[in-house]
Amino acid sequence: MEDKKYIFFPLCLLTDIYIQPENALSNIFDYGIYQVGHHLYSKQNNGVSNASERIRQAYQCVIKEYHCRNLVPEFSNVLDELFKLHFGQSFQPSGDGVSPHPRKELWVLETEGEVNEAFQQRCVRIFKICTALNFLRIEGDIESLYNVSLCLEQTVNKIEERFGKSPSVSIKTDLILDYCDNPKTEEDYELFAGYCAIKSFIGQKDFAITNKPSIIMRMCGAKNQGMLQSVLLRPEIALLHTKYSKKYNADKLITSLLKRNFFQSKIALPGTRRMYISCHLSHQELVVEINMLQGFVSRTKLIKEREKEAIAWLRRAQSQ
Repeated sequence: MEDKKYIFFPLCLLTDIYIQPENALSNIFDYGIYQVGHHLYSKQNNGVSNASERIRQAYQCVIKEYHCRNLVPEFSNVLDELFKLHFGQSFQPSGDGVSPHPRKELWVLETEGEVNEAFQQRCVRIFKICTALNFLRIEGDIESLYNVSLCLEQTVNKIEERFGKSPSVSIKTDLILDYCDNPKTEEDYELFAGYCAIKSFIGQKDFAITNKPSIIMRMCGAKNQGMLQSVLLRPEIALLHTKYSKKYNADKLITSLLKRNFFQSKIALPGTRRMYISCHLSHQELVVEINMLQGFVSRTKLIKEREKEAIAWLRRAQSQ
């Protein structure tokens, strides 16, 4: 997040990429933008006084977008009616983002927000979106992002109520923009899904330990077997799952992702199905990390064995 080049979204939004890829990618991007704004808002909204200040900033943001004529007519009319109700006249948008009556307009929005939580939440959501657009240094239709993110949030909530919290996927804005703006093949979409699956395991870590069946499951947008059985009822996803359940296709997927630099290194453990994967560590750096991890596990195991021996010795001493 710190380099301002990433969005993140819940893994479950991947399921539509095999049915309507362009629409699915657009939804992922739009919801990802909102998620960035929500993260930034939550991160800076720690105390009660600070929360109040953040809501005030949300109202100030809405006033600015109102005067830039960036709000849909329906919401602009709501603001017009509020201004008319309190002051007997409408304050027409200036067109340059600058309010001629900033204190009056802010007071009106704060007053309405105190008695109308839906109004307040709409202003806060618009503020989150504007914050994300500025943070990511990209342009976007505020009201479109508002409507799409709200609809998708409701969809995600329903899925998570059934199957639990969906893993978060963090990807570069350059990558999602490339996929949204340029023609892609079916293989490209499958590689994108494979990359997102791997990223959902890695998260904020340097590497992840996983296996091919788990990667394929998450390529389908599922975090567990319960959700996988549900999404497999869709023929397109069932076909994909069948395809990559074959060892040859799964191996080819991992190799293609590595060759096209979706991730940087992979080490499979001999005699097991497990593999170590990293998106930014080189092969040699990953070897070092694996050795350190195995050394830590070995030391931890030794400590536990000695603790058991000590407890057993104490028990024998007490019984004598």
